[in-house]
This record gives sequence, C-alpha cells and structure tokens, in this order.
Amino acid sequence: MNNPIVLYGAGQLGSLFLQLCQPLNVSILAILDKYSNQSDLRGVPVYRLYDAPDNLRSVTVVVCSFKSTEPQSIYNELQSLGYSSVTDAYQYLFSLRGAAFFNGWRISPIEQNSRRKQMASFLTAYLHCEHSRSLYLLNLKYRQGLTDNQGFSGLLSLESHKYSNDIIKCFLEEFSPSLVLDVGSWDMTLLHQLKEITPPFYFKKYIAFDPLCEAYQHFCASLPVLNTIAGSAEIVRSAVVGLSCTATGRVPFHAGMGMASRVVSPHHRSAVWVNACSLSGYVTSCSIVKLHIEGKEYPVVREFLLKVNRRFHHLLIINCSHTPEGLFEIPFLLSQYGCELHYLQHAFYGEGLTLYALLPAAK
Repeated sequence: MNNPIVLYGAGQLGSLFLQLCQPLNVSILAILDKYSNQSDLRGVPVYRLYDAPDNLRSVTVVVCSFKSTEPQSIYNELQSLGYSSVTDAYQYLFSLRGAAFFNGWRISPIEQNSRRKQMASFLTAYLHCEHSRSLYLLNLKYRQGLTDNQGFSGLLSLESHKYSNDIIKCFLEEFSPSLVLDVGSWDMTLLHQLKEITPPFYFKKYIAFDPLCEAYQHFCASLPVLNTIAGSAEIVRSAVVGLSCTATGRVPFHAGMGMASRVVSPHHRSAVWVNACSLSGYVTSCSIVKLHIEGKEYPVVREFLLKVNRRFHHLLIINCSHTPEGLFEIPFLLSQYGCELHYLQHAFYGEGLTLYALLPAAK
C-alpha cells in the first residue's frame, strides 16, 4: 500500500477518491482521463490518456469511473497502452484498513443461520425473473468480497433507460397511473426519461421532493417539459423520511454533496436543518414512486407500505446501492406485501442497482 499509484478518471469519483485517500498518505502521481481539459485536480496533475508521460506505465492504475457501461474496455485499453497493473477504486480502498468508499460498501460473509441468510435464501427463491435473480446473487457475492466486479459487465442495463425500460412501460400501459412522486429529484432524470417513452403518457400530477436549492432550480427549468406530461406539477422542498423522523417536521441534512446529499446525524459538522415529510399522504391514486435518497430508502418504504392507499396499484423504483438494506430488508419487506420484484443494474462496480416493485391493489 506504500507504492505510488495513478488514477484513471478525473470526474466525481476521482475527486472523491482523492478526498478519501488524503488522510491515508497515499502517493498519487497523476490522473489519466480521455476527455478532461483540467490541468490538475486537487493539486494532482491531469493528463489526457494518450499524452501521459511514459514513466507512468510502470505504476498501478486505479480506475475511478463507475458510470462506464463497458468496464472491461477501460482495462483493455489501459493494458494495450502498456499499463500492466490495473485495479478498481473499490477493490483498492477496501484493502486499505479503515477506508470506506462512497457506495462501495462491503459486508462480512453472511452467517449460516442469521436472519439475513434466511432473507437471502427466501428472496433467491422469490425472484421469478432469472435476470433479477442473477443480479441479486452477484451483488450478494460482490458485497461480501467473494467475487470481483467482472461479472457485472454482461448484466448491465443502460443508465439512460433507468426510468424508461420495459418494466416501466408495462406498468404504464396496464394501469395508467395518474401520479408521479419523484423522491430525490435533484436533476429531474425521471421526468426526462418518462418524457421519452412512446406512446406518450400523461399524468394528472407530478410531485418532486428534494430540499436542495439545486433541485428547485432544476425543477423550475424543467417546467416546460413537465407541462407536456402532467396536468399540474409541484416541488416539495423537504427531505422525505419515515414516520419516526417526522414528529418535529425537521431533520438534519448535509446539503453540500450535490445529488449525493442526505439526511445525517444532528452532530454532523455539515448538518443543516431542513423540512421533513412522509410520503404516503401524497398518494391519492395509482402512482409511480421513485426513491433515490442516499441510503435512507428503507424507513420511507416502510412508512409507505404501512400508510398508503391500497385501493390502487403502485410501482416503486428504489435505488438499492447505498446500504445492505437494499439486498435484504427492503426486498424482503416488499415481498411480504405480495410485490412483484425485479432488479436491474444501471452502472458498474455494484452501483446503480435498482429495485422495481409492483405493489398490487388490495383485494
């Protein structure tokens, strides 16, 4: 771990890697990037991939590019240029004692008779879609450190189709939902992908939830598009939380992380207090509900299931990359309500694992 390294990727992931490595005294000689025009990132020189000094080819390259849809192509290209030692950011940081990396969490191997072992066994049998089952088992192994990330490349779905895939289309065609709840809206990706679905669908109401100022700006800028797919649109400038957090109507929030902002401990040095709300009270009809709230999904799902109007069908789209709950507690809870479950993987390195859960109307 004392040997110098070179990073591949000068984007968000590369910047996060630098921040995490700074207190660990890791020697980072340079950053390679195919497209960046930066000359340096946090004081580390940035080189275009094909213009990098020859002496860097003998140094281990750590790949920081989790949005790549073809991860193996990065490895192949680096190796064709003479970089013989290539690894990825998660594997590297996982080997550094005490280092945690963004969503690159790991869990210890699951104990044989533990509750999570029982959940995993149940869910493996419950998932009727073979693709979903393969993804589920691969993520379980990856998070336990029992396999590397190469197995993901053949199971990826395009990031640009996250909210416009066949699961979404079938729900729209069969149930004609009138309500969209976009929880963790930030860049309004859900809106723009729904807009691209053909034939076009029209909703009575579109409600976006996010306390970030940037999210409000994106919402305002998106109103012309919103007006083409929804009769009315609203942004609720609150953090959506579970029942236990809504008593005071306020929660501590770290707003300085862009789209990765989240509810935090009140003792967090960057915490600011924002409005909080629960979700189910907004659901008055058949709905599509997207949850991408940086690891706080479980209490929101739990509140939704306890309180939501079950006279209607609902489709929940849940980002499950942030915590182990996305592989255990969340799908298990949904299964107890008879939900049809599907997983799709929209980004590499175990990121972008998204759960699509069809909650049937109560009989």
